[in-house]
Amino acid sequence: MREGTFFLLLSTTCLAQGSNPAATVIPPSGVGAAQSFTFTFSDPSGVFSSTQGHMLINSSQNGQDSCYLIYVTATNSLYLHTDDGIAFTGPLTPGGSGTLSNSQCSVPVSSAAASVSGGNLVVTADISFAVAFEGNKNIYMLTYDNGFNGGWIAAGTWTVSGARYQLHEEYETTLGAVDGINKIFMLSLAPAFPPDVYVNGLKMRLTADYSFSGQLIVFNSAAQVPTGTYIEADYWH
Repeated sequence: MREGTFFLLLSTTCLAQGSNPAATVIPPSGVGAAQSFTFTFSDPSGVFSSTQGHMLINSSQNGQDSCYLIYVTATNSLYLHTDDGIAFTGPLTPGGSGTLSNSQCSVPVSSAAASVSGGNLVVTADISFAVAFEGNKNIYMLTYDNGFNGGWIAAGTWTVSGARYQLHEEYETTLGAVDGINKIFMLSLAPAFPPDVYVNGLKMRLTADYSFSGQLIVFNSAAQVPTGTYIEADYWH
């Protein structure tokens, strides 16, 4: 969870410009540990011109310890706020590979989709919630465009209940000669979703840098993890 980029933060005050887009979420309420949500931002002008759609799930309008997604239209990219409320994980492409996760929620982007048509931006995401995030939550939505935002809209509510997963982190420093053996690492627990893997703080790419099956992480080349390499795996179980 090392990657960050600048976005509108919840503490930022901006002026609204033009007509404020409406925002809705389906389902607008419910109970459960996981749900497929469809977020729709609608610009009454008939042309959706905002550059970002923000989707925040928390008990209040607070980005810290939340499930806070951001979709960027120009790059077709999805981000997730980290626990500290400052940085973001991502970007990942809706419909692609990989999982966005923090201690509150997990979003496999293979099940996500996003599109802009006329005055509407529609973002769909399958969200699984963590045990520690159980309780009554609100769903807030906001559009952002070049320093201006339409203001937070309370679009729905969700009660997180029956969650099974929690975030787990493992660390290891490689030892010995690079002989191909240290290409393979076994996790202590079976992940519910593919893990996020970091080598010396740099996020690796599933398939391009490593493969994953069961509890095994296999790097494509032993040269990626020489002696003294610091490896981190973040995953839900």
